[in-house]
Amino acid sequence: MISRATFGSKITQSNLGAKTPKSGKVYDVETEAKFINKNLTTLGRIFAILSNRKLQTKEAPPYRECKLTRLLQNSLQYENCKTLMIVNICQNETSAHATKESLEFASKAMIAF
Repeated sequence: MISRATFGSKITQSNLGAKTPKSGKVYDVETEAKFINKNLTTLGRIFAILSNRKLQTKEAPPYRECKLTRLLQNSLQYENCKTLMIVNICQNETSAHATKESLEFASKAMIAF
C-alpha cells in the first residue's frame, strides 16, 4: 500500500496603494499614505517580535491590528512556511531615501525568518 502526503499552498498578494475593490472608494493621497504606514509599521513590529521570539521573548504578535497583517497571519506565524517578499527599488537619486528604507525593511523581514 502506498501512502500519499497531501500538500497545500496559499498565495496572498497584497497591493498597499490602490482603491478598495469591493467599495470602489478612492482615497486621497494623505489618507492612503496613513493606511500604508499603519500596515507597514504593524508588519515591522511583527517582524521584530518574531525575530525576538528566536531569543525566547514571549510577546504575542499583533496580527489583528491591521488588514495586511490579518491577511498574512497564516504565512507569518508558522515556522514551516516559505514567505517571499519582493521589494521595488529605483536607481534615481530622488528615490534613494525610499529605496534605502525599503531595503532596511526587507532586511528586518529576513532576520525574522
